[in-house]
Parts: sequence; C-alpha cells; structure tokens
Amino acid sequence: FGGTDFLSHVATHGNKERKQGGKPPNIFGTITAELSRRFKGGITFFWGQWGTPVPFQCKVAMVMGDPIEPIPGTLGNIDGADGGKLTCTKVPNPTDEQVEELMGRYTDALTRLFDQYKAQAGYPDAVLEIK
Repeated sequence: FGGTDFLSHVATHGNKERKQGGKPPNIFGTITAELSRRFKGGITFFWGQWGTPVPFQCKVAMVMGDPIEPIPGTLGNIDGADGGKLTCTKVPNPTDEQVEELMGRYTDALTRLFDQYKAQAGYPDAVLEIK
C-alpha cells in the first residue's frame, strides 16, 4: 500500500470496480479529465449556491463581550478625526509584566465569553484551548 494506491482509492471513492487508468464514472469526470489533459494540469471546479461560486450558507455565531481594561496609566482622550473618543495611549516600550498582565486579562475574558455562549452556539461540550 503506497501513496499511489491511496490516491487511486481516494479518487475512486473506494470503488473497487474502477481500475486505475479506466474511464471516468460520469460525463463530468470525462470533461474534467479531457480539460486536465489539454491544459496539462489538474482542473478544479468550484460550486456553491445555485451552481455559482457563491458559498453555501452556514451558521455563524458572534458575540461581543465587555471591553478589557487597559494597562493602568494609559487611558486618556485623544483629539482628532474620531471626535475625541476615550482610548488607550500607545506604550512605546511596554515591560514584560505589562504585556503578560494584559494578555492574561484578555485570555480570561475570552474564556469567560466562550463558556457563557458555547451552548447557545450549539457546542455545549466544547472546550476552549488557548496555546
């Protein structure tokens, strides 16, 4: 059992009656094989809704959590095109402790948000792994 046998098995979907090098199983396979030979490369056809490249619809669950608090001493107003919104100022050279603290708060908030909404999204037994 080698790579060629595996690819042949995958290409024929386990159909043992179709031998390698035989005729494709339907007209679509015949056309694809002929185009691949003419272009000297594999041809892939994509299809979606109504036979177009538009992807099929799938369920997407998106939730928004509370904002995490910034590093102490970096919260302030900025004036400009955004209308003077309250935002964080950039820390040019943050210390390792500041980065670790903020990352810890972010991952904690993300984990709480995941645990709170995983059942509503359809994954009640899912476990979030952050590496």
